[in-house]
Amino acid sequence: RFIEENLPSEYQPFEGLRFPLSANQSMTHNPEKKTNPSTLQSVEAQAGKKRFIFMPDRLGLSSRLSLYDAQRQFVVGEPSDQEVSYRPIVVGNQVVGYLGLKPVLDQDDALSINFFSNQKRYLLLVYALTILASLIAAILMATYFKKPIQRLLRATQELTRGNYLHQVKIRRNDELGDLANEINQLAIILDQHEQSRRQWVADTSHELKTPLAVLQAQIEAMQDGIRKATPEHLAAMMRQVSSLKKLTKDLADLAQAEAQQLKCYFSNVDPWSVVQQEIENFRPNFEQAGLSVHSEGTEAELQLDVDRFKQIVVNLLGNSIRYTESGGEIRIHTEQSDTHWSLYVDDSPFGLSDEQLSRLGERFYRVDDSRTRSTGGTGLGLALSCKIAQTMGGELTFHHSPLGGLRCKLTFPKLTTI
Repeated sequence: RFIEENLPSEYQPFEGLRFPLSANQSMTHNPEKKTNPSTLQSVEAQAGKKRFIFMPDRLGLSSRLSLYDAQRQFVVGEPSDQEVSYRPIVVGNQVVGYLGLKPVLDQDDALSINFFSNQKRYLLLVYALTILASLIAAILMATYFKKPIQRLLRATQELTRGNYLHQVKIRRNDELGDLANEINQLAIILDQHEQSRRQWVADTSHELKTPLAVLQAQIEAMQDGIRKATPEHLAAMMRQVSSLKKLTKDLADLAQAEAQQLKCYFSNVDPWSVVQQEIENFRPNFEQAGLSVHSEGTEAELQLDVDRFKQIVVNLLGNSIRYTESGGEIRIHTEQSDTHWSLYVDDSPFGLSDEQLSRLGERFYRVDDSRTRSTGGTGLGLALSCKIAQTMGGELTFHHSPLGGLRCKLTFPKLTTI
């Protein structure tokens, strides 16, 4: 009787019952919403038929739901020996029965099997497509990066073999493109250094060979009796020996300076007093060359190696004497600010072109080779002076002079501690 009164229509589940069932949900009969008995099929009208509850089986519940009385004795549905989840049916605050739900363990449950089978197939398909897409992406990415990396590898191998003219042809805007540009720049710099090294060896050999050849010829002439060992001839030989000694000393100092191994002993120095002293030492040379000298400067206090600073001043004054025409002018003055002190050495023509000016400071570079050799220059003085100035924290630069010749600007920071 209870079942007939509380069963829903053919197309509705029990009142208050929602699927999936929650842990605190119960099935309750509402007397204000009685179901019309005419819509129900009685047990007698279904004589000879199996009892069942008419419900749409969208969730496959026909094989999982069953009804139990208050003592949990099976009433209707599909009995099960497996563990069943029970939900109470409450009428008037009294439990009159239970609705049992069998878990999905029955292999004959076609819907469940089909659902999980479909899910499995979909997952396998998704996995397969994901793996395939990953493989395709990996191949494309490998191809995208492999070729430029191989080119970079070949470039480094060429550099290792000494082929500094090899260039990497990669046009990219990412890190590999930046790396290719850096390797190309490295190749250019290495090529320049290699050419400089070869030129250094050739120039050094040439500079040593010239005075040695002259000295050898003079000695052989004396041995053969062509020339006598007069004081004049011996003095000429001594000048060649002095030239060789100066050249080897400059080479040694320049090598130490480039290797940052040049030793300097710093002390507080007034640089202008040192410059004035060297100007007086060069006074006979200025007069012999027919040059007028004008000097004007101010005192300062710097931390310098006095001997190295004198070496720079001597090189600058000697260079002006060699490259200023007779009757010309040499002007020496200083400028200083709160942080720096500068020495200017200007001379009159002959002047230099922009290309010649840019090469001053290179090893063995001479503007006029024959003129420099006749006056005893080695072509290392300005290069060595630049390195010494850098070692002491200063800078030596070259510019066009207002007098029409060369301006040498030597700058040091004030009170520099090194």
